[in-house]
Amino acid sequence: MTIGSGFISAYRDYLAKALNVNTVQDYVSDSNAIYYWNMTPENRSFNLLTALSETMKMNPRMKVMVLGGIYDLATPYFVAQYHLNHLSLPEKLRANLQFNRYESGHLPYLDEKSLQQLHQDLRDLLRDSSADCWKMATEALFKRLHLETFKQLK
Repeated sequence: MTIGSGFISAYRDYLAKALNVNTVQDYVSDSNAIYYWNMTPENRSFNLLTALSETMKMNPRMKVMVLGGIYDLATPYFVAQYHLNHLSLPEKLRANLQFNRYESGHLPYLDEKSLQQLHQDLRDLLRDSSADCWKMATEALFKRLHLETFKQLK
C-alpha cells in the first residue's frame, strides 16, 4: 500500500495547524529515488543504535516504545527487536525498552483492533512517563522551595 493523497493532506494540515510549520516543499510519498541511492558500504544505511544507547545512559528515565505490525514487510518488527535486544545497555535500562506488536501491516492505525491497542499502549506509556515527569517536577520544586527557605533563614 502506498501513502495516498489523503494521508499527505492530513500530514500537511497537522504540520501547519498543530505544529505551526509551513513549508512549500513537496512531500514525496512514491518515487523511484531508492533505485538511485548510492548503496556503497559507507552509504548503505545509517545506524542510530549507538546514539540511542548513549542517550538512554545519559537519561536513565528515557522510555523507548517500538511499534510493529507482524505483517509489515517494509520494516520487519523482529529486526527492530533484534537490534534493540543487542543494544549496549546496562540491565536496569532494558526495562525502559518496550516492544508492542500488532496484528497489522506497516500502518497499524489503519486496522481498528490494532488502533485500539495502539491507543491503549500510548496511554500507558504517557501515563507512566507523566508519573516520572511529575515526580521530577515535584522534586525540583521541593528543592527550590527548600533553597528559598534556606536563603531566607540566613
